[in-house]
Amino acid sequence: MLHAIKNVLIVDNNRIASHTIYDLLKKEGSFNIHSPVYMAKDALTALKNHVYDLIIIDNNLHDFNIFILIRLARKVNSHAKFIVIETDDTPYMQKHIINMGINGVINKFGKVETILTIAKLVMAGYNCFPDTIRSSPERKLTERELQILNYIYKGMSNKEIGEQLFISPKTVSVHRHNILSKMGAKNTFDLIRSSNINSNRSADS
Repeated sequence: MLHAIKNVLIVDNNRIASHTIYDLLKKEGSFNIHSPVYMAKDALTALKNHVYDLIIIDNNLHDFNIFILIRLARKVNSHAKFIVIETDDTPYMQKHIINMGINGVINKFGKVETILTIAKLVMAGYNCFPDTIRSSPERKLTERELQILNYIYKGMSNKEIGEQLFISPKTVSVHRHNILSKMGAKNTFDLIRSSNINSNRSADS
């Protein structure tokens, strides 16, 4: 049980989603909810004018990179905790969520009721992540390998990936080999098949 009212800011360019979260948390007496903001510049303005205990932010803001926004938010609101509303669950995004010290993750397409539970747990000092983020083998990969893995999942060739990242196909091939080794996959087909199996398991759970 929370003993003090917690100030909350919701940053989500989806107005329906942001107001759904707003209405849910507002019914809970432990939270004082700021009116949702839909753009990063409005979030920064709110952060300069108010002190927040919890910031809930969509990872798919159209006008700004959320990780840059979080860094800026921490400069003016260093004690705040962060929950990311996850719509992009790629390994690249997941590793950034871990590395940035985010306190919790909400699946945008999950059950609405879990938002309140996660918000309470985070404010009670717990970190709340899906098992896929905590234990995913992709966490072993480097930043570059994660970028390449995302392109592999899209079915792109070494040449196409190289053109996207401005590196040679041979360099991509070396990274691909390292990815397969770290992920325990025999070949690219096995890698993609394992990813699909894990995605289906997550959807079923």
